[in-house]
Amino acid sequence: MEDKDLNRPLRIKLAVANRQYPINTKMQEEAGLRAAAKRIETMVRELESAYSVQDQQDLLAMVALRLATRLEGMNSEPQIKENKAVVQINKMVEKITSAMM
Repeated sequence: MEDKDLNRPLRIKLAVANRQYPINTKMQEEAGLRAAAKRIETMVRELESAYSVQDQQDLLAMVALRLATRLEGMNSEPQIKENKAVVQINKMVEKITSAMM
């Protein structure tokens, strides 16, 4: 399949929380969208059974909060790793500096 085929506009329908959503996308993004919709649907069902919540909008809001929390955690991880690396580098610099004196 050529790259131009992957960029071709595509219209799909995704089911989320008992509703159908028509979406315009590119062929290369279709699988990711379908996987995301399936993940959301799974999370909705898990929350529905865990909390006995029936309102789909409440369930979708809970899913959105969980996903946003995970995203925030992922965004902060590189900063934490960077901070640890800076601390380690500073320690090495101190050792080198004291060894040179």
